[in-house]
Amino acid sequence: MRFLVLVGDRHPFQEAMLDRVDEFEGVSYEELLQIRRGMWSGPGTSYALHLAKLGHEVHDVYPTNAILQAAWARDHGGRSRDWRRRLHLGIERAVWRLKDGPLERVRRSIAPRLPWRRGFAPWLHEALDRQIRTYRPDVIWTDTWGPLLMGLLRGARTHFRMLTAYVGLPVASADDLAGVDLALAPAEGIVESIRALGVRCELARHAVPDGLMAAGPEMARDLPLSFVGALSPSHHTRMELLTALSEAFDLKVWGHGVEYLPADSSLRRCWMGTVWGRGAYDILRRSRVTINCHIDGIGSDVGNMRLFEATGARACLVTDWKPNLQRIFEPDQEVAAYRSAAECREWVGRLLGDEQERARIAEAGAQRAFSQHTYRHRAEEFVAVLRRYL
Repeated sequence: MRFLVLVGDRHPFQEAMLDRVDEFEGVSYEELLQIRRGMWSGPGTSYALHLAKLGHEVHDVYPTNAILQAAWARDHGGRSRDWRRRLHLGIERAVWRLKDGPLERVRRSIAPRLPWRRGFAPWLHEALDRQIRTYRPDVIWTDTWGPLLMGLLRGARTHFRMLTAYVGLPVASADDLAGVDLALAPAEGIVESIRALGVRCELARHAVPDGLMAAGPEMARDLPLSFVGALSPSHHTRMELLTALSEAFDLKVWGHGVEYLPADSSLRRCWMGTVWGRGAYDILRRSRVTINCHIDGIGSDVGNMRLFEATGARACLVTDWKPNLQRIFEPDQEVAAYRSAAECREWVGRLLGDEQERARIAEAGAQRAFSQHTYRHRAEEFVAVLRRYL
C-alpha cells in the first residue's frame, strides 16, 4: 500500500528548527526531514517508519511546518509565488530572534497572533494539495485535523482512497470528522463515543516512542519522583494530586501550563520548565518513580501516551487505575495503580523506600511494553485493520 502520513507539528518543534533556520538555507527537503524525524514527537513519525519497514511506500509530511514545506515546494519546482513563503519564514525568523531578549514578552504576545498560527496559510494549503496529488496515496493517516485541513482533504478526494484520522480525545460532533473514512482512537471509551456519532472507529493504542527505542546507554536514576506533562483547567484532578505529592515528597515537574497554578501553589517550587521529545524521554529515563494521571473527562479508560513513555523509559510508573488498565499492563505487577490520592501517596512512599520492589515493577513494565506495545506492533495492527476496509 502507499501511505501519506500527515504529522501535526507542535510549535516547540517548529521553533527548534527556527533556532537553526540560517544554517538550513539551501538544505534539501530530505535532509531537513531527517532532522525533524530525529526530534521524535508524536505517533505519526513512528507509524511512518514502521509502515515503511513493513514494505509499504510511505511519505511523511508536516503540513504546518513552514521550513519543511517551503523546502519541499522549492525542491519540487514550486517557484511561483515564492515571495509568500519567504515572507512567512522572514516574519517567523524575526519574531523568533526576540527570544530571551529584552523584548521576550513582546515575542510571546506576537507569536500566537501570527495569522498562520491561528489557521492554515494559503501557501501551506497549496503545498499539501500538491503533495497529495504527487504521491496519490491509497491511505492518508493524519493526527492533525481542523476545518481548513479537512476541507482541503475533501477537495483532493479523487487523489486518495481512504482517509484515517487519529483522534486522541472524544469529539463533540460527527461534523468534526466529516470526510473521515476511519477514525483511530487510543482507548475503548473514545472508540465507543465516536461510533455513537455514526463514524467508523477502531482501537489504536499509543506505544513506546521510537525515541526511547533508540535511546543511548542507561542514565543514572537521580530523580526520585517526577511528573512530565501538561497542567491546565482540563487537568484539575492531576493538579490536585501533584500538589498533594509535592507537599510530601521531593517532586520535580516538567511541562507547560504553570500559569494555571495559583500563585501560592506548592507546585510552583517543583516546576522545572518545559521539555519536549528527547528531553522529556531523558527525564523519564532519569526517574526512579514517575506519576501518571489522565485528563479529566476521559471516562473510565486509560490510554494516554505517558503509560508507554514511562514504562519504555524503565521508570517505575504510578498511574491511576481504570477498568481497562489490566488489558495493557498488569496492575501492581507491571505498573503501580492507585484509586485515590491517598493510595498514590502510599505507593510513592513505599516504592521510594523499597528499591527492590521499585526496580522489579519498572523492569516488568518495560518488558511488557517492549514485547507488546511498540509502534512495530501498532503498524502491523493498523495494516490488518485496513485490509478489512479497503
